[in-house]
Amino acid sequence: AIGNMSKGTLVTFTWRQDGTLCMAVDGVARKDFVLRRTAVIRALFDVYCGEQPVSVEGAEAFRAALVRMTDAIMAGDSVTDAAAGSRA
Repeated sequence: AIGNMSKGTLVTFTWRQDGTLCMAVDGVARKDFVLRRTAVIRALFDVYCGEQPVSVEGAEAFRAALVRMTDAIMAGDSVTDAAAGSRA
């Protein structure tokens, strides 16, 4: 179980080239959380980033991180540092 997360906990999802989605909490990989079904992964993203996200604040934070990552790629900077630019 993930347990209770406090404000400021950084949860990172990585969609790998092999099609799996992995999760890390505050930089620690959760080996017990690996999704392999594309439909489930897409549904998870839709819940948080779709037209009616469960958390508007979370969706905005995701979008802001995506913008930072895109800017970092265009500037040749570290995408990892850009993605971690803010915490919930």
